[in-house]
Amino acid sequence: MLLAEVAAYYKQQGKNLYDGLQDLFKEYGYFREQTTSEEFDGVGGSDKIAALMTKFRSEAPTAFAGYDVTGTEDFQSQTESFADGHTAPIALPKANVLKYHLNDGTWIAIRPSGTEPKIKFYIGTLGSTLEEANDKLAKFEDAIQAFIKE
Repeated sequence: MLLAEVAAYYKQQGKNLYDGLQDLFKEYGYFREQTTSEEFDGVGGSDKIAALMTKFRSEAPTAFAGYDVTGTEDFQSQTESFADGHTAPIALPKANVLKYHLNDGTWIAIRPSGTEPKIKFYIGTLGSTLEEANDKLAKFEDAIQAFIKE
């Protein structure tokens, strides 16, 4: 029913739903999300994953792909740390998850899989065009890979 109302709204403006969607993209940007993972099989796999989570905590990145980290949520310690040095509690369940917030509105979350020998990376970003949003996803993926391999 709601979609029919939206379609009627745009029809009154001489547009269809696709045109309306394009207007929304122009006004708010193109949001893109991606999930990637690194798999570590074998006996040492879980140790490698744990070491990566420790590295992300102890050598916390201050930037990804040229965009500054403005805040880091650590669901394990239930705190958010900000670039200016202050911290604040977060009221979410404890979990082995880190979430970085960047100065362009991008967020990157990292967590080990609970069922497979892999560590997962979630990226949410936006761009003024779809191409820009896709390019940023690729750059953030490259930055994560570079940090892992350091």
